[in-house]
Amino acid sequence: MGEASFLTDDEKRDATGSEPLPASSLTTLLAKYSPDQPRVPAGNSDGGQWTSGGEGGSPVGDEEGDHELLPENAQPVQGHHYTPRELFEGYDLRPEVRRFFEDDVTGKLLGGRHTWTREHKVYNEAVIEKFEAFLAEKSVSSKELTLDQAKEFSDKLVKESNDPRIRDFNFKIFIREIAFQLLMRALRRKR
Repeated sequence: MGEASFLTDDEKRDATGSEPLPASSLTTLLAKYSPDQPRVPAGNSDGGQWTSGGEGGSPVGDEEGDHELLPENAQPVQGHHYTPRELFEGYDLRPEVRRFFEDDVTGKLLGGRHTWTREHKVYNEAVIEKFEAFLAEKSVSSKELTLDQAKEFSDKLVKESNDPRIRDFNFKIFIREIAFQLLMRALRRKR
């Protein structure tokens, strides 16, 4: 995407689902980087992320999103859970199934903090809806769900979902990560 000289920076950002920057350019992005900017201390689950200031402050971007929708038990994660936390903490599951869902994440998201938005809420609701339909189809309760069935659910009904509420949200995260990698590659070339 970064190599597409026929697109403006704002068109590239639009293609990846990002908002345009006030003066969108590589120079503007570079100007925002400051190695002296405070970071969340190591040991914290958000450790190493830039903060808006102050000792152990909130990561940059925390002001984004719809925090009034954030569940009370929400905790920062190193990536996007394919199966929402409210599902694997809210349903009676076998310990190995719960661990699978908890560990089934994209991995650390480098392209920006994973924040809570209305789109995320819709994603969670859709996955839970699919989960309940999956249990009914298999004629099992959540407690009876096997690890193999949990993997099947995650692979077929979440990661490979055709439901736009699920597919589009996962795709947006994927595209954002690719765009970030391309940007970092372009920055390294400029040095």
